Amino acid sequence: MGRHPFLKLGLTYRFRDHPHPLNLTQKVYDYPDKCHSCEQHCVDAVLECVENGCDYILHWDCVEDKSSLTLEGPN
Repeated sequence: MGRHPFLKLGLTYRFRDHPHPLNLTQKVYDYPDKCHSCEQHCVDAVLECVENGCDYILHWDCVEDKSSLTLEGPN
């Protein structure tokens, strides 16, 4: 998966800075929504909110402290 071949798409995480679950996805084009952290358009590995109506999206690389993520459920 781009620069992150070790990541498994579809995993769901909890992030301490966001109240809803986030799915790990890959954006393969210049996605119109901007990263909540760096405010750049999203391409490659991102965490995207699963909550309907919530547009929170975050580059995987923008999560500086990966210990702030908790894997959710048996994926």
